[in-house]
Amino acid sequence: MLSLLKTSPSIHLKIEEVLANIPKETVDDGGKWLHDVIQALRPQRQETTSEVIKRLEVLKYMLRTSPETLLQTRNYLRRLLEKHNYVRLFTEVGVAVHASFTSEVFKRIGEKLLPPLPDPNEMLDLLEECFPNRDDYQWMKVIPSSLLVELWQLLDADGAITSSGTLSSAIAESVLILSHRIVAMGLEPEVLARVAALDAGRSPFIFLGQEVGNYIELYQKFLISPTKIEEKQLTAQYERALSSIVACHELLETMRENQAAKGVSIQQVYLLYRIRRAMNRMRKLLRLISPFEHTNRAMLAANFFKDLIRDINLQRDLGEHFRENTSLLAYKVAEHTSRTGEHYITTTRKEYKEFILAAMGGGFVIAFTNWVKFLIAYLGAAPLLSGLLYSINYAGSFITMQVFHFSLATKQPAMTASALARSLDSKDTDTLNLETAADLITKISRSQFASFLGNLIVVIPLAFALSWLWYWISGSHIANEEKALSTLAAFHPFKSLTVVYAMLTGAILYAGGFVSGYFDNFVAYSNLGLRVQQHRFWRRWLPASWLTRIGDYLEHNLGGLMGNLFLGFALGFVPILGVITGLPLDVRHVTIAAGGSAMAAAQLWDQLTAWDFAMISLSVFLVGTMNFLFSFGLSLSLALSSRRANFKEGRALAGTVWKRFKAAPLQFFFPPKHTA
Repeated sequence: MLSLLKTSPSIHLKIEEVLANIPKETVDDGGKWLHDVIQALRPQRQETTSEVIKRLEVLKYMLRTSPETLLQTRNYLRRLLEKHNYVRLFTEVGVAVHASFTSEVFKRIGEKLLPPLPDPNEMLDLLEECFPNRDDYQWMKVIPSSLLVELWQLLDADGAITSSGTLSSAIAESVLILSHRIVAMGLEPEVLARVAALDAGRSPFIFLGQEVGNYIELYQKFLISPTKIEEKQLTAQYERALSSIVACHELLETMRENQAAKGVSIQQVYLLYRIRRAMNRMRKLLRLISPFEHTNRAMLAANFFKDLIRDINLQRDLGEHFRENTSLLAYKVAEHTSRTGEHYITTTRKEYKEFILAAMGGGFVIAFTNWVKFLIAYLGAAPLLSGLLYSINYAGSFITMQVFHFSLATKQPAMTASALARSLDSKDTDTLNLETAADLITKISRSQFASFLGNLIVVIPLAFALSWLWYWISGSHIANEEKALSTLAAFHPFKSLTVVYAMLTGAILYAGGFVSGYFDNFVAYSNLGLRVQQHRFWRRWLPASWLTRIGDYLEHNLGGLMGNLFLGFALGFVPILGVITGLPLDVRHVTIAAGGSAMAAAQLWDQLTAWDFAMISLSVFLVGTMNFLFSFGLSLSLALSSRRANFKEGRALAGTVWKRFKAAPLQFFFPPKHTA
């Protein structure tokens, strides 16, 4: 330690200055001295977090070698701890007490703009003053808990702080408050209605409130008169309380499993999030007053203190709020990112051939979509009307493909988030199943190649042939010379923003898949099919068999219909938005762009050189690649987000896929001869 002091004179001086100014017993500084201690420990911008550990070691050494300073510090902390209230600290920060997701958002925004007035009697406000920086928890978490325990044991060597019962009573009161809140949330209709054969009287949340309440009653009596309460009574009641908490966790897990079939709402997601947060906080507090944790209590308290600092730092952070809740919502929407997601993944050679045929059907439809698109352009209508007509053309084409079970290139990756998310699951809940996910990515890639192949081998020759057929009938091509030139110029890989527009289109394709998942989730959550069948008004006018068919159709197809409508209108209106605002906004879908280029090439057939055809081919390749990478990449990010994967795990997945590609690149384009 002496060597540490010699090599860190500035640390010694700073902490020495703080220790020399400990307030006297008659002075109430409102926690300012504690704030100065934290400030002396906090690492500066140029320093590493390891400096904090050195400073704490210095502080511990100086207290141990100066009995008078240690006594003054001990008395100061005892006065400070006994003066403050702890219930808000233990039951509010990091627990999500607001009833709705949006009210929590507005509360955080409001408190960021105008922070609440600090209460001098609240420990929560004192700690917020002592740890005001958003990243304070990051240097706090690198401090070994054992070092914090040693420092506490030094400060409370005489047991005066612990024996006062202030903290124990506050913990017991907080546990009781949390248990009542959990019971109230657990009896919400959103919970009762989502678990079969569950009524309020038999809810495990009722038993949680009773058993936890009984334990706290016993514990408070124990604090008052330890000799009147036997430890075995405390132990038995504590075990019953824990059993009731486990039963509630099992119920929440049952709800989570049911949501894959019954759907989810953001209100339910946030309610379950609040219940889990409250239960986790209650379990941590219970362990601090557990009869089983005598030897480990100080370490648990140190870890809990670091958790509290993190919660305090992030209590008004909007990003944290959205991450905590949207990852849960993403989990459920990913489960419903179109029930047809698995239909976009081929495994066997037979499925691969069927997929090419379906894609050829999609290419057939898109060839006529391009024809109609040129006709709309010739109308010269106002931008909004043109956008509406383009949107109807696209949406009608996509819905036609859905009805006839055709497929469109680059749309499929956006619809496979559900399968990707499930592939990441493993028996070990703490790890992701990267091998299974990599295998699925391989299948998606070759399915996408089949989709490209099927679309392009039909749309290009058919669009070209339609243009010549129209020329033989009418004497002019579908695209006149001016339109043909502008079409190819806008599709040039280097002289236009085609690649950027293709990226934007990939994002739109992803959003379309998300919309499909949202409405599939809505169908499951709202029991749409049954509600249509039992609608009182329509039952008066339509036969029951018709309502059954309509309900079944909506149940199985509403997600796809709404996703196709969104996709059609997004592709139709984004270019118009660019025209109206002057922003560089446009779309490039590989199949649509290839068909349009083929019709333009038919008009300019005798003017185009080999270089021009090479540029058209390169554009088709780049647009298809960008469509795929962005739609698939965003779907993969949704799947990873739904499983709370971090950057390291995402990189590990990319590495696994790359190894597979180097070992067997053809499997990313063609199915193996023998498929397990």
